[in-house]
Amino acid sequence: MNQMQPQGQPPRPPLSHSSMSIGALVVGLLAFFGGVVPFVGFLGLVALGLGFFDLQRAKTDGVPEKHGLSTAGMVLGGIASLGAIGWVIFSVWFVESASKGSCPHLYAWDGDHYALDADLVSGALYKGAEREDMDRLESLKPVDGVYRVRIQDDLQEQDNVDSLSLVVVDVPEAMTVLPMQSGELAFTSALAAPISRTHDTGTFDSGEPRESWAFTFARPKGNEAVLVLHARTSPFAENAFVEYMATMGQATRPLLEFRARDNCSCFREYMNAEMDRLGLPLSVTIGTSNEKLRVDPIGPAILRNQAVAIALPEGGDTVTIRLDGTPDFWDLDSVMLGVKENAPAEPTVLHPARALSTFALGDVKKKLMADDDDRISLAPGQYADVEFDEPAAPPPSMKRTVIAKMRGYYDLDIGGRAGANIPRMVAHRTGVTSLPRFAATMRRP
Repeated sequence: MNQMQPQGQPPRPPLSHSSMSIGALVVGLLAFFGGVVPFVGFLGLVALGLGFFDLQRAKTDGVPEKHGLSTAGMVLGGIASLGAIGWVIFSVWFVESASKGSCPHLYAWDGDHYALDADLVSGALYKGAEREDMDRLESLKPVDGVYRVRIQDDLQEQDNVDSLSLVVVDVPEAMTVLPMQSGELAFTSALAAPISRTHDTGTFDSGEPRESWAFTFARPKGNEAVLVLHARTSPFAENAFVEYMATMGQATRPLLEFRARDNCSCFREYMNAEMDRLGLPLSVTIGTSNEKLRVDPIGPAILRNQAVAIALPEGGDTVTIRLDGTPDFWDLDSVMLGVKENAPAEPTVLHPARALSTFALGDVKKKLMADDDDRISLAPGQYADVEFDEPAAPPPSMKRTVIAKMRGYYDLDIGGRAGANIPRMVAHRTGVTSLPRFAATMRRP
């Protein structure tokens, strides 16, 4: 028997916790553990309110109930609320800034001056997306047995170049050699323009705006062909991308850099998925096939010839090729289709003979010789001049093509206001907002 219980009275039933006290604890726990998600911690304010009113009620109504859980709920709710306030502080925008960037520019000496001739490694944003890219140099001419090129940072970014070489290919006059995004060379002949074309704009089933072109060509001989695009990602696409990213705040950069810190292939896959989400690539469909080939963004500074190897459908005198992209994101100057040819000879790879930067970098030849993570880094306005010794001239029946091959990436500040606009980031990741729909609200210059 309980010695404190007065004799002759029935035992008192154990006290139960008040429903409001239990509610305060449950909401406090939800807010505390859910606070890792932006702003969920503000549920803690509800826990604070429930706990406060429950304790006040305990002082006045005299109902025999336990109220200790209210204190625990208020503590958890207070911690969660402070965390939510931290998200707000991180998300508050204090300072506006603008940013614009694209990729390293390569100038070629044409015997009189340096002409912009290639816009390389577009889309290689931050170290984890470092990649190799090739482009044919149309302006380059040898002078006194030397090819001269200049790597220059013309934009508000930091360009990081691991290696640079020239690929020299001698082919018959009737043949054309072009780089592909796979890193291989395509050899083609009998390039022909389409016999008809259509152009349309519309939307996907998802509601994303879309632009498409359909080209009908006379069927080349053989079962394989080479599609040649003289194209670029438009400057409008670059501006839309920069403005869209700026809506998420300047903290987007450290978040992306943290994701890219290990420089693993997974980040490249992540960036490819992000490019798809942003609507930046161009897709290629052959005939009635459901398979889509992908053309990644091409630097907007200059039109380039980009080859795509395709398999031709069986039968027919014509073949239809469809291109799809985000409206106004691609400038297509010409589209041609040619016969796929075998390589007539092995290309000659030239490594830098001399390389000098006048911006405190000095002799950078060693840094550009190989893919070894020993890079040159150029700030806006800086450049490096690189020389290659010309190989022996080709026979009179052959013509020479020189292709620049670069491996690198670029660092770019994200514009907008300081901090991170978490709701905007979540809206992007969940598809509530998108770059194509954002761009549709902009007016192309």
